[in-house]
Amino acid sequence: MLFKIWGNNRTSPNIVTNLNQFIENLTCRYEYDIWGPYINWDTFIIAGGSVISSLLAEPLTKNTSDIDLFFLQQNSRLFKTAVNELENQLQSKYFVRRKTIWSNRLIQFDLYRKITINDIFNGNNFSPSIIIQLICPTLYPITVSRILHSFDLDICACAFDSKRVLISFSCLQALNSGHTTCYAMPVTNSQYMRRVPRLLKYQQRGFNILCPKEFDINAFLTTSIENCNESQFERTYRFRRRHFGDNHDSFCLQKKFCEHHSLI
Repeated sequence: MLFKIWGNNRTSPNIVTNLNQFIENLTCRYEYDIWGPYINWDTFIIAGGSVISSLLAEPLTKNTSDIDLFFLQQNSRLFKTAVNELENQLQSKYFVRRKTIWSNRLIQFDLYRKITINDIFNGNNFSPSIIIQLICPTLYPITVSRILHSFDLDICACAFDSKRVLISFSCLQALNSGHTTCYAMPVTNSQYMRRVPRLLKYQQRGFNILCPKEFDINAFLTTSIENCNESQFERTYRFRRRHFGDNHDSFCLQKKFCEHHSLI
């Protein structure tokens, strides 16, 4: 047995049955109708949590995912130009607060609307309506398939290109079974707090986590957070020069799966 199950969800979440329902959810939950027309879909694709959230017919929690827009060209100059153009266009609908998380690789737009200066002075919550992250992956060549297969959770391996929803086979299995495999379970205390919000989010969305049998769930859950101080490396955004995403598969799950089924 390669996995043990972490979670108590007894049924798999209900998902939408057609593209129109998906787009309706993306619009209702992420204001897709407002910012979507400004995206150059020849150079960007949405992937990850927001796509999954919109596939769920009835999400169990509030919107907790950003819109992750992946740039499909391996050119930082073109990425910078595309980001600047999109920012200028979005300013016709939103107050845009731009944050550079990694120069020429990851730019974040915090988008605000439907709030007045008076609201702020009266103590109303000044938080973005939508957060868009624009990502220029470090992998080469950049393909949609490589982006999908670089996620740490197979349930995240889904994308939307304005016309189609694209998912990997493992993502389809996760949707149908209600169980998602995490390829980046933490191996040291300093990695724990980075993983906790992400694992919690997908449990709340109705998915059980498949953990490698070597992973000690009880030790993980009973760890005091004061023992989870992060090193500088863990505080760095998840991109790495040699890898994209968090799919480092510390427990070699994919290799063991292939060996178990005599595929290699």
